[in-house]
Amino acid sequence: MSLRISSECNRLSYQDTDNQNDADIIDVVKNLVSNILEDSQATPMINISPSSSESISCVSSIPEAGVILWNEKELRRKDLPTLVFWTVFEQLNVQASEQFNQIKDRYASGGLNLDQAVERIERLEHENALHAKSLMISAVAQKLITPPTDGFDTISNDFATHYRFQQLKGHSQRIADRLAPYCPGEDGSTFKGTWKMDVRNLSQYEKQQVDDLFRLKLQLEDPASYDRALLKLGCNLKLAERKEPLGKEPFLKQASQEIFSNNELNAALSKATDFLNKTRPNIKPAGK
Repeated sequence: MSLRISSECNRLSYQDTDNQNDADIIDVVKNLVSNILEDSQATPMINISPSSSESISCVSSIPEAGVILWNEKELRRKDLPTLVFWTVFEQLNVQASEQFNQIKDRYASGGLNLDQAVERIERLEHENALHAKSLMISAVAQKLITPPTDGFDTISNDFATHYRFQQLKGHSQRIADRLAPYCPGEDGSTFKGTWKMDVRNLSQYEKQQVDDLFRLKLQLEDPASYDRALLKLGCNLKLAERKEPLGKEPFLKQASQEIFSNNELNAALSKATDFLNKTRPNIKPAGK
């Protein structure tokens, strides 16, 4: 991995060769972000209008332009390991700018429709997210850095799951809006995505419920993180089964059928039921 992170301040510029090992990559990014946090004048920041900055995280990028965006307000709210993780991830995206541009060019020439182009970009970003995740896991295991509080625990190894999550969060729509101008006559509203449900028009509460389902799915990938959300999720699913009128398919059941395979959902609910029985013996599963 060749690390090319720079700012307007020369003392923060860094150019490396492809021989850099994982430990050194984390260390370089850690020092860079530490310097940024300590010196407000050193923040390598693209000017972002107040209206657009609300949708931009602490560190983001426009990969096809090779640009990293820094949102100073959000930057200073995050812990150092989280900032290191997202900086590494966005740097991987920027380094893949040629691949992102190939997708953009194919879309502009009619070789891909908007849905295909967005999915390919999300797939490329997913590969980079998994790479960044592996670098951080290795660094945490070597005690080079502590685990981030907001980082790789939300990244699924399964692309289909990851892609649905990005659509739910509006990330895929922002990619569509960015790509659409390259194809005359199209705009981001033509992007459909892979959900059967209309996730764009869910209420904030419904989006949070679907987000919870994703977290349960991720816990199936990482059993070490299990207990934290099982009671809440198990109750939500079972209460939904009880509350919905007869003849109307429960909202959470619809969402869960898109997120989980039958085997995964059965495993998740079985573990939730076991957890409920152990921690709240007076709560009985629906139908019991």
